[in-house]
Amino acid sequence: MIVVSALHRTLVATALWAMAFGAVAAPREAVVLQPAPPTRVTAAQLASLCAALSTPCEPVETKAYVARGQGDGPMWLIDASRPMLVVLDAADPLRGNRATVWDFSEQPHTQEPRADGGKPPPLEIHPALYPVGDRGFAIALVSEVREMYSGGGASFRTADFVMLDTARTVAYGAVPFSCSKMVRACFSERDYARGHCHDENSGALTIRYPDGEGRWTFQWRETEWPAFKPKSRETTERTTFQVAPGNTERPASVGFCGGPM
Repeated sequence: MIVVSALHRTLVATALWAMAFGAVAAPREAVVLQPAPPTRVTAAQLASLCAALSTPCEPVETKAYVARGQGDGPMWLIDASRPMLVVLDAADPLRGNRATVWDFSEQPHTQEPRADGGKPPPLEIHPALYPVGDRGFAIALVSEVREMYSGGGASFRTADFVMLDTARTVAYGAVPFSCSKMVRACFSERDYARGHCHDENSGALTIRYPDGEGRWTFQWRETEWPAFKPKSRETTERTTFQVAPGNTERPASVGFCGGPM
């Protein structure tokens, strides 16, 4: 449930834009969030802030962030346990009753989290704000699928980019966000003598933002390091793709470390 009014949300989105960019033109870069300096908020202040929010956050699971390169600028909170994004008031950041809260704990996702032999990991808010033309910002709500293999394992992370608007509009769904995979290849002394006993894959997403209201362009970079080969034999493949609004299935052109299964 989102606990701010439509008008308040619009005003906050506008304020976010102004604070992050200081200009009216639509930004062409994401606002990358990094942990706030320890001097900005103490553990006691964070606990007090969490308790005062319209939807309280869990202090142990909550971290304070600032925009990269703006250590003394506006602050955001991300509660990893819900997940929840909190925009703190720029003039009085330690007043929880003046903060704006987006609670994504009941937000549907195009990929249900899953884990072999254990509890599925919670949805995660990646610490960044992504510009969606002139409409404001989205966050990456990331779902993870974990697989376990004998002597290896894999992680596949999928993002729904959800707008910070009244309807929590999914600007782009089912986008591969990152992956890693390790498959055991050594089963005998002879195998182990050859060295590098796993087939390894990793992948990561980058985004280009157009002027105005055009679609984002995604690039997927996937690296493969075959078993028994030196690191110099590692190969990298790049795939550029776009995603239609309302998409609910992973693009077939993206390798995504071969999964999830």
